[in-house]
Formats: sequence, C-alpha cells, structure tokens
Amino acid sequence: MKIIIRVLAIASLFCFAALSHAQDRVVPIETTELSMADALTAASAAIASCEADGHRVVAIVLNTEGNIQVFLRGDGSTSYAIDSARMKAYTLANLGPIRDTATSGGLASSILSSGNANPQLSNIPGMLLVGGAVTIVKDGKRAGVLGVAGAPGGQLDEDCATDGINAII
Repeated sequence: MKIIIRVLAIASLFCFAALSHAQDRVVPIETTELSMADALTAASAAIASCEADGHRVVAIVLNTEGNIQVFLRGDGSTSYAIDSARMKAYTLANLGPIRDTATSGGLASSILSSGNANPQLSNIPGMLLVGGAVTIVKDGKRAGVLGVAGAPGGQLDEDCATDGINAII
C-alpha cells in the first residue's frame, strides 16, 4: 500500500511539473476595443478602395471575439459576399492568434501547406480559408478583423481590407 501511495505521489509531482511548464509557454494575446467610428471608417475605406478598382464588395468588421461590429454592403455587391466576408473574418479572428497570422490568405497558406495541416478545418461551420480578411491592430494590440468579399480573388479583397485598416492607423 505504501508503495502505491509513493508512486501516486511521485506521478502527481510529474504531472504538476508538466502543467507548470505548459503554462509558461502560453502567450497571452493582448486585445483592445475598436471604436465604432474607427470600425465604420475602416469598412467604408475598404469598400471605397475596391470600388475605385471597379469591384463591388461587402466589408465586415468583427471584434476580437468574432462578433459583428460593423457591416457595410457596397452598391451592387452580391448577396454571397455577405457570408463570405463574415466567414473570412471569423476564421481569422479565431485561428489567426493561434497561428500568429495577420491575414486570412496567410492563414490559409499556413494551414494548407504545413505538415500538420488539418483539412477538417474547412468543414467547420462558419470557417472559410481564403484571402480577404486582415487583423486590425491598434496601439500594438489586436482590435478586431476586417473582412472583405466580392472582388474577383481573395488577394484583391485582402488589399482593400488593408487599405481600410490603413485609413485608421
């Protein structure tokens, strides 16, 4: 009986040491809130950028928790772009911090080209692994994600989202 107790005590010490070590590796993600004015400006600027190139798009700003803060639909944009913009932004809001990636295009490349890629991520409801969303960083902290959809290609959407973010930083 004493041997079993000693073995259990030693095993619990190893488990505690392993947990303590794992906690040392967790890096907190610092976030801040984006003002409504900044969210609206970023979304408007993204749409204007795409419209200047002849693309009719939707822009959605999500907060760091993945909730919609601003949704703008540009003139003549298609209805599929609404869900696409939201899903691109939602995917980046949730997986970007884990993969330390600031764009949905970069996230898609990271996941699809890595040796530990999980193709099932594309089957999770609400996830879309394509370009078109960019992380909003204010004062060095994550403040949300701007997703754009409707241009003919994720990189074009992502370029417009970057222009939108540049309007507020």
